[in-house]
Amino acid sequence: MTLIKLFSALPFVFLIAVAGWTQNPVVKIDPASISVDAGETFTVNVAINDADNLRGISVKVEFDPLILEANKISSGGFLSGFGQTFSFSDKNNTEGWAQYDESILGSGDMAQGDGIICKIDFEALANGVSALTIVTADLRDRDNMPVEAEIQHGTVMVGGSAVVVQMYAALEGPFDATNGVMRTQLSERNLVPSTSPYSSAPETVSSVPDNVVDWVLVQLRQTPSGSTIAEKSCFLKNDGTIVQADGQANLTFWDVEEGSYYLVLAHRNHLSQMSANAVALSSIATEFDFSASTSNIYGGQAKLLNASPPVYGLYAGDGEKNGQINQMDVNGVLENRDTVAYSAFDYNLSGIVTVGDVDYADNNGGTSTNVPAN
Repeated sequence: MTLIKLFSALPFVFLIAVAGWTQNPVVKIDPASISVDAGETFTVNVAINDADNLRGISVKVEFDPLILEANKISSGGFLSGFGQTFSFSDKNNTEGWAQYDESILGSGDMAQGDGIICKIDFEALANGVSALTIVTADLRDRDNMPVEAEIQHGTVMVGGSAVVVQMYAALEGPFDATNGVMRTQLSERNLVPSTSPYSSAPETVSSVPDNVVDWVLVQLRQTPSGSTIAEKSCFLKNDGTIVQADGQANLTFWDVEEGSYYLVLAHRNHLSQMSANAVALSSIATEFDFSASTSNIYGGQAKLLNASPPVYGLYAGDGEKNGQINQMDVNGVLENRDTVAYSAFDYNLSGIVTVGDVDYADNNGGTSTNVPAN
């Protein structure tokens, strides 16, 4: 459950105030992650969410032609559900791409809501991993003006295994209890780096997605103090959703067998959290929300960020990143005061280290993470 959803019981006026964060339509690969065997045929949907007043759509998906072959592209019925349409499709299995264009004819109703733009039938040729990258998502409104969209890519693993989880969390530092979401000041100041700060799980992106608060690190363990089985650098968005570097909300861990795993969430200046119990994971996405209840968290350790409805977050103030908040974390703020940077001592993630950051380390002083060392 995202933080915005948690606040759905608040008055209607409040919901209008935060609605602007979800206006752009989303064009995505669905399902976002697929695991198949060599020789198997399967279908991938190119889907859309939150469409408004659309007349035409053109999408192009690239894939690895050594691993996948596109056999057929067909309408998903989204636009044709609103009127008569003209469509065109093309593919190139040498270069590795499939394209689908469709437009509503006449001046009738325009397309709204959610649906499937097109379906692409693939055959898995050989073992390996192929990205499904949406390189074109050209949306047009009634007046043939372009409509900006958020893109979510996908991945296919041939001859392997994967587990998928959808995760949600909150950080104390940037959390705004008035609006029920986290602030994105680092993104607004263009301070979120394109390369993850977690060197154990390197990721680099060409651009940081919209509404990103910061990078976080997600890890899997089989036992509370066991070694890390898999890890992934991800983005935390302002509504609490954790997404992959490619923007996918389905966090996919390849070459991990289905089973039960402890989920660990780390941030560069907040105390880490871990799931209270091992969570059963498979190739079908499992939801887990760190922010919903202390019963979800190992040792029940979380900071209450909002009383009603309750939202729990990671403790801010671990600038030294040693798993405990103490005087060193206070000193780090004072020594870096007035620095405008992507700083470990900027506990509220405003982009500026100020004396206000001292309060987080002061108020949380003496607190240590309950996540066992491994």
